[in-house]
Amino acid sequence: ARGSLWIKHMPDMSDYTITNYYVPVFEAFKKAGFKYLKIDGLRHILFEGLNIAYEPKEAQRRLRNFALAARVALGDDVYLLGCWGMLTEIAGTFDACRISLDSLERWFSAHKQMFHFAEFFSSQRIVYLNDPDHIVMHADPEWSRMRVSTISLGGGLLTYGDRNEDMNDELVYML
Repeated sequence: ARGSLWIKHMPDMSDYTITNYYVPVFEAFKKAGFKYLKIDGLRHILFEGLNIAYEPKEAQRRLRNFALAARVALGDDVYLLGCWGMLTEIAGTFDACRISLDSLERWFSAHKQMFHFAEFFSSQRIVYLNDPDHIVMHADPEWSRMRVSTISLGGGLLTYGDRNEDMNDELVYML
C-alpha cells in the first residue's frame, strides 16, 4: 500500500497481515504479562495510510478489524489505549483514546488539551475514557497543578511522564 511521506512503510492491514503478524505480537505482550498497551499513530495509519491506499469504507474496515483483533488477542484484562484522536473505528475495542496533543509545557498545548476535553466530553466514560496525554510534573509544580486540575475535573485518564526519582512528596500528593 502506498502512504504519505510521513508513513514510509504502511502495512496493508489485510486480514492476513493482522492474523499472521499483529495477533502474534499482541499475544506475546499478553503472555509476557503486560497489563497496559498503548498503540500509537492510529490516526496516521487511517488518514495518511489506509485512506490513501483504499476506498474510505475499506480503510475503515481494515482499521476496525485491526482493533478487534488487538482486543481479542489481548483479552479484557489488558488495558488498551488508542492514540490519537476520536476514531469511531476503534469504539468498543479500546479502553481509552488519547484525544489531544502531546502535553508540553506551553500554553498552546494546555489550551488544546482543554479544548479537546470539552469537544469530546460527550464520549467520556461512554465510548472511551478520554486521555489528554501525560503531564511532566517535575518541571514546574504550579503548571502541573493547573494541568492535573483540568484533567481531574474532566474525569480523564491521568498519567505522568516523569521518572519516579524526579517525583517529590508535593508532586505525588498532587497526583
